[in-house]
Amino acid sequence: LLVQEYLNWSTMRAYPTTPACLRMVEAGLASWRDAGIAIDFAARLPELAPKAGFVLEHFRPRARLGGVGSMEWRWISEFYRVYYPKLVERGLLSAQEFADWKSDWARREREGGSWLATPTMADVVLRKV
Repeated sequence: LLVQEYLNWSTMRAYPTTPACLRMVEAGLASWRDAGIAIDFAARLPELAPKAGFVLEHFRPRARLGGVGSMEWRWISEFYRVYYPKLVERGLLSAQEFADWKSDWARREREGGSWLATPTMADVVLRKV
């Protein structure tokens, strides 16, 4: 079984870092905690694999970094634009906080020079025993 899954979602950062971007990461993490979702599922695989009859053969972190306009940048931009209005509706993020992020992000896209570290993922190979 081949898996690529989140290892540590909290590692996501825009550089230079701003309070608006840090708040977005916090709000995303809070949304999953509130829903009872374990977003960093790959972190649990070393424990869960043997219980499910698998041997963990390969476990490697994958960090991605991309500048404005890159695939990494577009991935996170679209995710935020679609998912985060729902967090405003749920009261986990204020409308002002979301507006602050949109303004900050638009400035970054206009000016260039910013970088984004996406959440750390893990590449995992599991073999059935």
